[in-house]
Amino acid sequence: MKIEVNVQAPELVEAVNNLAAAMGSAPVVEAPAKKEEPAKKVEAKEDKKQEKKEEPKTFSRASYYYHEESDSYLAFKKGDEIPTEPGFTDAKSISKKEYDKGIAEQEAPDEKEDSVPTVEEVRAKTAETSKAGKRDEVKDLLAEFGVTAISKIPEDQRADFIEKLDEL
Repeated sequence: MKIEVNVQAPELVEAVNNLAAAMGSAPVVEAPAKKEEPAKKVEAKEDKKQEKKEEPKTFSRASYYYHEESDSYLAFKKGDEIPTEPGFTDAKSISKKEYDKGIAEQEAPDEKEDSVPTVEEVRAKTAETSKAGKRDEVKDLLAEFGVTAISKIPEDQRADFIEKLDEL
């Protein structure tokens, strides 16, 4: 028994043949005979196909961006592909100087976090406050922190202790 089906869609013909090839069979559908079109029309169709398969857009020069939501700085070289993700469209174009400054700020260690006073610094500040006539207040402050000696003040409370000494 032989069944013939006339398929008019070239895309469908190609899909059926690809399926047949994947299953290890020879192509089973033949494309319908096409009428010869004038050369200009054929070229126009090919141009349209190429337009649909546009090459990605690229940067024509070095470009810098800042994405506020994620606090990110982005740098692109000439020829890099322009991102099309929705998040990138929210990024603000900035100068190289702004980019360099932003990166430096992000890479700089946070001074507040890294500046845990040493026992010697606390001791010096305590001595200064005691010499200013506030010896009893210093003893009360030590008691408030639950310690009897400066060296017993926990490291994570030293900055607070110095702050309270400044308030005396």
